[in-house]
Amino acid sequence: MLRLKELRLSRNLSQVKVAEVLGCNQTAVGKYERGQLEPSLETLVKLANFFNCSIDYLLGLEDDFGNVNVVSAGETVELSEDERELLSCFEVLGPFEREAILIQIKALAGNLKDAPRSMRRIKQ
Repeated sequence: MLRLKELRLSRNLSQVKVAEVLGCNQTAVGKYERGQLEPSLETLVKLANFFNCSIDYLLGLEDDFGNVNVVSAGETVELSEDERELLSCFEVLGPFEREAILIQIKALAGNLKDAPRSMRRIKQ
């Protein structure tokens, strides 16, 4: 896992201590750090709570300042301010509102097959 070792060392903790917190053995922690073993969601939550960070930060999807990093085709892409704002707004919406927004975005972007008729007329 991208940042586990970094976080552990920054707090002068041993793999044994982290293993105690997680309820696993030191070997598992070492494998997490080397990317040889994927932690469960429960383990990720324990780590995030213990290190007082987000799961996204642990996985390298977010930096120290809360900026989201997107990995596309194996390459990390920085999001623009507008893209970060869109994601922040989208995160607070419920499932119904998210679906409505996605339909509108797809229609505006030209992916009309999923758009309602009223949106299809906009693009013609």
